[in-house]
Amino acid sequence: MKLVSVFYEALKGNHHFVSGFHQSMAAISNMLYNKKPGNVFLKGNLFSQVQIAYSVPRNISLVTLGENELYNLFPTDLHGAHGCGPLYYFFAACR
Repeated sequence: MKLVSVFYEALKGNHHFVSGFHQSMAAISNMLYNKKPGNVFLKGNLFSQVQIAYSVPRNISLVTLGENELYNLFPTDLHGAHGCGPLYYFFAACR
């Protein structure tokens, strides 16, 4: 079995999901209010690139974990076989 990994790096992204005015207001809001310690701040055009990436339809799976009477439900957007056998899977939660 041959394992191939492919990585892409985006340099710039443009979209027309919302008007230019609303994109500008969102960028200003991102610059003013999202620089809090511990918060993810997306510099430059990276905010638009993330919007474009998350606009692509994808499967969302719900993973439930529980113990005794306590349960938690996690939506995940990155999931699949790990490659080490049919019982090994990886999951990554949506934000």
